Amino acid sequence: MRAQFAVFLFLVVPGIVCAHHSRADYDTSTFVEMEGELASMRWIKPHQSFEFLVEGAEGEIQSWELEGSGVYSLERSGITKDLFPIGERVRIAGWRSRTRPRGFFLTHMLLPDGAELVLLPTANVDRRWSENYAGGQWISEPANSQDGSLFRTWSTESLDVFIQAGLGIEVELTEEAMAAKALASEFDPCVASGMPSAMVNPLPVQLSDHGDFIEIRLETFSVVRRVDMTISVDAETVPLSKYGYSTGTWVGDVLEVRTTRVNWPWFDDAGTPQTDGVEILERFSLDDDAARLNYTMTVSDPATFVEPVTLAWQWIDIGEQFSPHDLCQAE
Repeated sequence: MRAQFAVFLFLVVPGIVCAHHSRADYDTSTFVEMEGELASMRWIKPHQSFEFLVEGAEGEIQSWELEGSGVYSLERSGITKDLFPIGERVRIAGWRSRTRPRGFFLTHMLLPDGAELVLLPTANVDRRWSENYAGGQWISEPANSQDGSLFRTWSTESLDVFIQAGLGIEVELTEEAMAAKALASEFDPCVASGMPSAMVNPLPVQLSDHGDFIEIRLETFSVVRRVDMTISVDAETVPLSKYGYSTGTWVGDVLEVRTTRVNWPWFDDAGTPQTDGVEILERFSLDDDAARLNYTMTVSDPATFVEPVTLAWQWIDIGEQFSPHDLCQAE
């Protein structure tokens, strides 16, 4: 028995602190509007959340839990925490949770002064109420960098480009993997994902060359991966870990990184399992203008996938400052 799924990069829009829900939890077919008091806010990298108070039909006060795009995505679109009027009445729009009675994914907010915040930075979500707005889709052009190497900080061009990299990828699971997926529990966003899902994130990545090894640093959760460029040990003797054991080789101008010995149990944050027999092959190469970094990742795990799964996208050099952060770090 086989099942075929389309991979959607839900993990690019983190959920609220320690109660992660991907957008699959929300009814995105219908926008819902509400008015009430923005009672409190937790602005915590990589997540943020709000408490929203609404008067019920019988005059009772209902507390709603709002979540939305990650802090990096909001700040990249020009929205900072000082724009939210805590303690004041606002109008909001977004999607209701399918599973939680008062869970809500926040896409828009109308402020008391008539300005609007567009809180989902994708092309298919536009302003709703006001011509005076902040936020929305972010997109950047590569900087005129003179650095022609792989070893620098790379950024996502736009959230839409990143999401499109994963839309429509067909994943065929084995019967055993289907059964394990059905039993998957909720994910805790305050725990850094292991490989391969650690790499599937729109926040900046930094590559640095140390001769015998290369470091791949992820801004999310301050992850540091080491890639050995001089193979001196038997991989089978290396202890299993969430990021595995990575070795690299140059194939012409392409850096190939092969990772094994991974004991992280999930392929994604939607409950797709993987085994410690997973192998991950990554390829990094510069585009012709040296301002874009081509990236592909092929994941093979015969116990989970009928065929290997390949994802591909580009990063660009926009001169962004690399700013790693700790788990669920408050500012």
